[in-house]
Amino acid sequence: MAVSLLDAVADLYRIAVTERAATSTQRLKVLAQYCADQLDRLGLAGAEIEREVPGIGREKQWDVAWYHEGKCRLAISLKSILRNVSGTVPNRIDDLIGEVANAQLASSTTNVAAARWGRNSVGVEVDTSYFRGAVTRLQAEGGLLASVTVRESPPQLPERHAAGG
Repeated sequence: MAVSLLDAVADLYRIAVTERAATSTQRLKVLAQYCADQLDRLGLAGAEIEREVPGIGREKQWDVAWYHEGKCRLAISLKSILRNVSGTVPNRIDDLIGEVANAQLASSTTNVAAARWGRNSVGVEVDTSYFRGAVTRLQAEGGLLASVTVRESPPQLPERHAAGG
């Protein structure tokens, strides 16, 4: 049964506010199911809820994880998102490696902010011009760039076909 966003928010409110169980492990389950349903609707079928995902230093249990070809390609930490609703903390998709992971490096603002907060970061960029600009900026910011690894892009996901096509 598909979960609506209203159902997910109402359940979170009920558990966290009405029942005063803000740290309950149950509080995010309906919201996680909503996220998995939306990923499925967008063509990323098979997202799992409360999935252990290996990281560099340790495994972490993510609220929602989607695997493709045996590798985790998308992980959502609802706890991190809810702690940073205003967006004031640098990119919080960070628990996979225990630091800051920036999946769209672009101008490297997230990585610069992470360094200023005393955090290590990893940036990924597929556009060569953005990548070169980010490397230049990180070098100019006073030695923020520790290493650069260039890899070929992973294969593209197949396009979703219209129903009946």
